[in-house]
Amino acid sequence: NYIVNINKNKKEDIKFELDNGSGVVLIDNITEEEFINISKYLGKFQTQNIQGDKIVTIKDIGSKLSSGRYHQSNVGGSYHTDCPQWDKVVNYLGMYCVIPAENGGDSKLVNVKDVYDKMEKDSPKLLKVLFDKFYFDKREYIEGESKTILKSIFSYIDDKLCFRYLREYVISGHEIENKLLSKIQKLALSKLDDIIHDENLVTSMKLKKNQALFVDNQRIIHGRDSFIDSKIKRELRRVWLCKQ
Repeated sequence: NYIVNINKNKKEDIKFELDNGSGVVLIDNITEEEFINISKYLGKFQTQNIQGDKIVTIKDIGSKLSSGRYHQSNVGGSYHTDCPQWDKVVNYLGMYCVIPAENGGDSKLVNVKDVYDKMEKDSPKLLKVLFDKFYFDKREYIEGESKTILKSIFSYIDDKLCFRYLREYVISGHEIENKLLSKIQKLALSKLDDIIHDENLVTSMKLKKNQALFVDNQRIIHGRDSFIDSKIKRELRRVWLCKQ
């Protein structure tokens, strides 16, 4: 378990831990306003959809990944980083719990370095494939622009190991471009998924009401368990932040 609990008033410590420590910070007893203020300190808010929203509500409205957005569904199991289909992946993901799920909805966190190390040990040839470029489905785009972006899953940026991934976006991206995944690409993605879901590498936690979670989006993979709502639906706020 590498989740570090930090007092909401220690903004410098929060940022240091995200950049130089575990990459995962949990904050207790925080209001939504305080969550927004800490987010502003950490970085610049990024627009999350074509409507221009910078603070998005995570809530099940019945969407499925084939046609909708993950944050509008109650499905689990899709381990990923946020906005992998963007040219520049955001630095930080922040989530604030307004209402927890009655059943399920536990967050799953996996350190990218752990995944890299295990894959390098088990399947170095397949790891090399993941440094090659794949098509990612943009899902939302302006009319006339490309519907996909071509990027590698693992990369080094300023000597830092970075990662972008959402399996469904890679599959649909290649379908859009009519570029079939090769046999070795499929093997590499399957091996990657096996390692990401290795319970020995996964840290689980459930956000409680008035808790906030910040992660380094380029070196922490996240997902969740599926969940079942009560009459009151599970509701979180999400922000995407880039360093200023």
